[in-house]
Amino acid sequence: MRTKTLNPFAGVFFGLIFALIGSALVYYKAWPEYQNAKESLKWPTTEGVILNSEITESKDKKNHRVYKPHISFSFEISGKQYTSAQIYIGSETSSSGSHSEANVYIRKYPVGKKVMVYYSPTENGEALLEPGTKTGHYLLLGIGALFGLVGFGITLSSLLKIAVLATMLGVVVGAFFGKSKEDHRPTPQAPSSNNPSDYRKKISAVEKKLSSSNHNEGVQKGNNNCEINLDEEMSTFNKVSATNILPQDEPWKYQWIIKGEDKDYGPYTFEKVVDFFNQGKVKGQHRCSPASGGEIVNISTIVKKKAS
Repeated sequence: MRTKTLNPFAGVFFGLIFALIGSALVYYKAWPEYQNAKESLKWPTTEGVILNSEITESKDKKNHRVYKPHISFSFEISGKQYTSAQIYIGSETSSSGSHSEANVYIRKYPVGKKVMVYYSPTENGEALLEPGTKTGHYLLLGIGALFGLVGFGITLSSLLKIAVLATMLGVVVGAFFGKSKEDHRPTPQAPSSNNPSDYRKKISAVEKKLSSSNHNEGVQKGNNNCEINLDEEMSTFNKVSATNILPQDEPWKYQWIIKGEDKDYGPYTFEKVVDFFNQGKVKGQHRCSPASGGEIVNISTIVKKKAS
């Protein structure tokens, strides 16, 4: 048979109800009666006499017969007569028991018997026959504490389940919206080229051919400083009519960016790059790339293409 699991929100509700009942039972009844019972051991005493001793009969909610001793007594304090029916602290409100249990008190306190009466020094007329705590006081404290602990346990457990569910929901929602953003993210476009594979093969072949080029002789390794007056060359370049040439295999159909150590120069027409090379303003090992996008190559590579 499948066991039903308590809804965590309902668990919080019922847990708080249990906790409140247990706390109220301890705070308003069990603990005050326990403290008062302990204090009754210090109360002053006087002589009293039993006025009535009988067993009362009633029925509980299940229609069962229950029995309770009813014993009243009189006593005198400072010349004033008082009566009470309290055997011990809480006896008047305690639950009823069997006939034999009630009969124990009837035999112990028959009518007319002189007894020792303990009375409260606060002049409220409270008095009893048996001072101190009873088993019922500890039992009531235990029941109240049990209700409170069970209630708090159910509440904390339910709150933990709610926290776990909220965390899982947050993960699912986050994953959903994260996936949605990924789906709407634009796909990066590869640099345009008519024949990219052939282009790379040609560049590689030219680089190998120029590995022993005289243009690289005498140049220190790692020196990548360009001897270009940027303002002068840019003013010259601005006079050249702009063209919209797509990248192709022939480098003379590109505009080029020359890579310096700290900054880039250009764009320049292919003819201008060749002029820089012939004038010694740039060396063969300097790097450059098409202004329209593409691979970075040695300047000697494109110059050699011009020569071929």
